[in-house]
Amino acid sequence: MADLGTKVLGDRVSLYCQSRTPAGVPTMPANAPTAKLYQNQSGDVVKVKDVKLPIHDRYGVDSAGVQGAFFQRSLLLDSNFTPGDVVVRKEWVIGGAKYSEIDSFTIRTGAGDADGQIVGLSVLPQPSGTSVLYETASGNLRRGLNPS
Repeated sequence: MADLGTKVLGDRVSLYCQSRTPAGVPTMPANAPTAKLYQNQSGDVVKVKDVKLPIHDRYGVDSAGVQGAFFQRSLLLDSNFTPGDVVVRKEWVIGGAKYSEIDSFTIRTGAGDADGQIVGLSVLPQPSGTSVLYETASGNLRRGLNPS
């Protein structure tokens, strides 16, 4: 079980998996592994997201000399998530046998925005104040007014 750290809403978390047999040999699975993210919301364990992990490196060798079958995806922590602990169950199938791996991370309370960080900003001075138009990492456009 790997701890993926502490995040805030609007951050991205890197989900990764190297599909291996019980002997630890990296092997390409029948299909792309899936990552199922679970969270405790109002006392119930809820599946928040279910995503496929695309191939990142089919043949390369990592720093430990282990070869291939590496899958990775960056996931935006959007409004589907709430502050608290998140458990990630990654699953794959090799030769008809099912395998899985568990990771976890924590979303901090009181920080971040579910739309993500500001990636574009335009300031428009006006007589009534300064208007601001900005785009967030999720692709939403927002506007605001600073009256001073």
